[in-house]
Amino acid sequence: RWRGVDRHVYPQSLVARHLEAEPVIVPPVLSKSGLVAQPVLRLVWALAFESLATADKVIFVGYSFPPNDLAARTLFSEALRDLPRDGIGVVGLAEDQADRDSLKSRYRSVLGDIPDHRFLFDGAIEWTRSLADNQRVREALSPSV
Repeated sequence: RWRGVDRHVYPQSLVARHLEAEPVIVPPVLSKSGLVAQPVLRLVWALAFESLATADKVIFVGYSFPPNDLAARTLFSEALRDLPRDGIGVVGLAEDQADRDSLKSRYRSVLGDIPDHRFLFDGAIEWTRSLADNQRVREALSPSV
């Protein structure tokens, strides 16, 4: 069972019925009206909103926040409006300061003043490696039972 944004409880079978057998790619769009016209995309959009709105932390990995994707900008802006900015992280690949500044600017134009230390510019592969390394350290330092 899944509780939608409208607080209505939907049975899992209803959710599964709307899933497509083939992957669907949704390109950046100016308006979400085309998205919500399709039942599966309306469901995915609602699930995304609910997940984001109830999250304690959100990390964007490899998302460039394109200016022309107004639908996604609206989703993120509305769903994350109550999340403290320190709860948002951005992992991107930026080779020079101009690229870093541009990425920060795109995120901040939608989500507000995300602190500088919440942006990582070494890319997703390095970020994933650091997560794995940190997990190994935690496991090595945890008391054995």
